Amino acid sequence: MDFRLTFFTRPSCELCEAAWFVVQKVVGRRSIPVDIVDIASDEGKRWSAQYNEHIPVLHINGKEFCRHRVVEKELRRALKGCE
Repeated sequence: MDFRLTFFTRPSCELCEAAWFVVQKVVGRRSIPVDIVDIASDEGKRWSAQYNEHIPVLHINGKEFCRHRVVEKELRRALKGCE
């Protein structure tokens, strides 16, 4: 199965840094594309109203997977089969 992750973040967000560490650890050397969306940027502004108080947010294949933190075990389970 193919996966695509979208990680919503903004500058100076400690929760985002911790969550990004987990995402990188789980994705590792797998060939899973990860798009990073800065909700403070012009490109990410359309997500700002929805996620402003809830970042980080992680989508898997366009569907929201988690908010505020990424649990390594849950992400590994969700990405099972992509080796």
